[in-house]
Amino acid sequence: MSAGTLTLTNNSASVGGSGTAFATELTAGDFIVATVGGITYTLPVKSVVSDTSLMLISNYPGPTQSGVAWSAVPRAAQNQITAALVAQTTEALRGLNYDKANWQAVFSASGDITVILPDGSTFFGPSWNKISELLNSIDPDAIQALANQIHADAEQVAVDRLDVDAKAAQASNDAATSSTAATNATAANTAAQSAKTDAINAKIAAEAARDAAQEANPTLQLTKAANLSDVADVATARSNIGAAAKGANSDITSITGLTTPLSLGQGGVGATTQSGARNTLGVPAGITQQMISAWVSFNGSNGIMNGGFGVSSVTRNSAGNYTVNFSTPLTTNYAAISLATAGSGAGVATGQCGMISAGLNSATFVTFSNTFSQVDSAAVYFAAVGGRS
Repeated sequence: MSAGTLTLTNNSASVGGSGTAFATELTAGDFIVATVGGITYTLPVKSVVSDTSLMLISNYPGPTQSGVAWSAVPRAAQNQITAALVAQTTEALRGLNYDKANWQAVFSASGDITVILPDGSTFFGPSWNKISELLNSIDPDAIQALANQIHADAEQVAVDRLDVDAKAAQASNDAATSSTAATNATAANTAAQSAKTDAINAKIAAEAARDAAQEANPTLQLTKAANLSDVADVATARSNIGAAAKGANSDITSITGLTTPLSLGQGGVGATTQSGARNTLGVPAGITQQMISAWVSFNGSNGIMNGGFGVSSVTRNSAGNYTVNFSTPLTTNYAAISLATAGSGAGVATGQCGMISAGLNSATFVTFSNTFSQVDSAAVYFAAVGGRS
């Protein structure tokens, strides 16, 4: 709202103001808006006389009234309002024209018509004339006949449904009867299997009773006084109880429970230790120190063994230098013997060897030529005497 109030006089172009500032808020061509008696008046300004007086372009048509609140509306704002009103009015008129044309088409056109809506969209449908023609083409008698046929079909469907329900119930009863029969058959099969099992058990019991009766027969029992001499088949009885035959036989394959050693007369050594066995056999103590613990024969040019005992391999360290490796380490001192035979053009004198070391795991020696240089020999021999406690 603008400042101050107005005094409006009926059928007068002069407007007075109280507390107003017409000269500041208005210019010629602007508008003042006031509401009198519930009616809004938009009045164009012809000229501004002073802050409290102005002239209208046309006389005020309403009742005389003072102390009226008012609003100043610039000419540009009013023009925009007017343009908007014109556009809305034009839109409304266009819609009315569409409605007029649409209704004319609905009532007067034949066939299908196109209805245009105010927003420009369209839809298609039949006119009243087409609907009337369709209604006129309908045969009431044919429609009644169709209705009668539908009614008759519905009644037949109801009857058929009752028949279907009855057959479904019969099928359900038949299924229940079949299920009962299957259950009875299963029970009968179970009873038959049980009877078969009982028969088998009865047969087993009868055979057991027969065996018990035979065992109770005095003629089939052994007597204490006979000391098993009344066994019908001694060899079979001995085999059944796992007893060896007396005298020469092949039943005894091993003896594991002896606590007393077998004597020489029984095929044993009469002792449980090596020293005891040597004493029984008359072997003097220290005999192992008098035996060969290891020996080997090999090719001196490559160390390949030709034969041996207690030797795992021979290593050719260099020409005429060899190490003999024992399969099992010796346990004490021993005497090492080496021998080499002369090869063709080798210049090695027979027996010309020299020991380098004699260990418990291996022994190393060399072979010499006639000029005492180390050379390979075609055949080299080595033996260790003693070395075992």
